[in-house]
Amino acid sequence: MARFGELLPDAPPGCERLFPTPERIATATRDEIASLGIIGRRAESLIALAQAWPTLAFARREGSPEAAAVALTQVPGIGPWTAGYMLMRGWPWPDAFPPGDVVLRKALSGGGPLLSPQAYLEAAERYRPYRSYAVLHLWRHA
Repeated sequence: MARFGELLPDAPPGCERLFPTPERIATATRDEIASLGIIGRRAESLIALAQAWPTLAFARREGSPEAAAVALTQVPGIGPWTAGYMLMRGWPWPDAFPPGDVVLRKALSGGGPLLSPQAYLEAAERYRPYRSYAVLHLWRHA
């Protein structure tokens, strides 16, 4: 916020800046973001995410979690697990489920052999339409 947030005049102490907008991050350089201690590849992903934000915001409003996950994975550096996590925690969709999560695979396997990726997704269906809440519960109890 100190580096990229807009300054608020006459704001109380500790509230001098707004959270950076996607438009501001989209114009940042890799080096500017990396100077905050963020590795270069992640800095590039943050910039790409900010540049894609208009399309992603539309997908969030108009689409399904699955369609939004596809849109997110088009951003360099965002894979399926990260897209699922973003949908679940950041957007927040109550029915997102991060694919391939090892902790969840173990939890849904019930102490037996690890579920296959397909069986894992099928096991998650019993929590629909609140798979995001199930994820948090399963992670907490793992």
